[in-house]
Amino acid sequence: MTFLPEGLRWIPFTKGDYWVLRVDADYRTALVGGPGCRYLWLLSRTPDPGDATIKDFLASACSQGYALDDLIQTQHTGRATA
Repeated sequence: MTFLPEGLRWIPFTKGDYWVLRVDADYRTALVGGPGCRYLWLLSRTPDPGDATIKDFLASACSQGYALDDLIQTQHTGRATA
C-alpha cells in the first residue's frame, strides 16, 4: 500500500504491506495488521464500536499471533478538529 501520487511511487521505502485480518458482516469494523505481527489497527465506522466488539476483534488478533502489550487505544469523539 502507498499513499503517494503515482509519479512518486518509485521512491524506496514508501510502500507497506498490510493485511485485512478480519471484517464484520456489515463492514463496520475491520482488523488490519502488518506481516510479522508488528503493526495492528482496529478500524471502525463509528467513534465507539463497543467493548464487546473491541474484545472480540482483539482476541482474533491474539489468536493470529499479534501481541497487544503496547496497543494504544484512542478515544474518538466523532467530531472533526480544527
